[in-house]
Amino acid sequence: MCRTLLWSIAWIMLGSVLAAGRADDSETSTRGTTADNAFLPTGVADRGWPFVRGAAFDGHSPENHLANEWPKAGPPVLWTRELGQGYSAIIAVGRRCFTQTQTIAGQFVVCLDADTGETIWEHRYDLPYELVGVYPGPRATPTFSNGHVYFAAPSGLIGCLSADTGKRFWSVNVVDKYHGQGAEFGYSCSPTVVDGLVILPVGGPGASMVALSAADGREVWKSGDDPASYTPAYPISRDSRCRKDTTSTTPGRSTASRCCGFRIRSKPVRFCWRFPVSPRTHRFNACHPSAAVH
Repeated sequence: MCRTLLWSIAWIMLGSVLAAGRADDSETSTRGTTADNAFLPTGVADRGWPFVRGAAFDGHSPENHLANEWPKAGPPVLWTRELGQGYSAIIAVGRRCFTQTQTIAGQFVVCLDADTGETIWEHRYDLPYELVGVYPGPRATPTFSNGHVYFAAPSGLIGCLSADTGKRFWSVNVVDKYHGQGAEFGYSCSPTVVDGLVILPVGGPGASMVALSAADGREVWKSGDDPASYTPAYPISRDSRCRKDTTSTTPGRSTASRCCGFRIRSKPVRFCWRFPVSPRTHRFNACHPSAAVH
């Protein structure tokens, strides 16, 4: 049975997006401020929510002083909008929020005013994906970093846009380029941007994990042979040497789904561990790994 998803997005006045001071120009509208944000502890920078699981990749916000309870009718709704089809979440930085959606005209990255819900800009990057299928529209959530918005399309197209204007700086289809496997239901990995790199599970031969330059999209490194999955890569920093790994769940080749780690600050980058996480009969994995490092 076909299922069409119409998004109705409601913003409620709870977080830093609506607590920060009003910006009057596009350049400052994606910069978080701390002075007027009553939800942040003293001295904590307002980093917004730039990634599908937040600024620290862990699903945690440092905001506090939230309401202990809501009215019986729920929190006050600031605005609602229908955008179209898709599975993307919303990221928020400064006075703007970003998401991906699909209409009969194509797939889009959309930038909205956080106060009003009005469209500031939209960028069309592809034709509709499975418009009348069971799971129509984009799967990944865009990522904000250093004034840019990075997106991933179900086809494997990865792109970089200006957060101010929506202008495209570069794009590359990693599934086509690296012969990626493991995302037969549509590429779903939200781009992970760290240390000037866009890190992506791709699942190609010699390219299980791939890092592109955040500036121009060129390949910086690739490693591993495991197929990809439907979850982003997550960075892990640990010990005094500031070693940084990335981890992602992957479907095994006729075996169990597994979690794989890559040491990304070694030269060269190398695969370092693999751990099975589901039965042999389960090929597809969309679980986001969470690291507890001591």
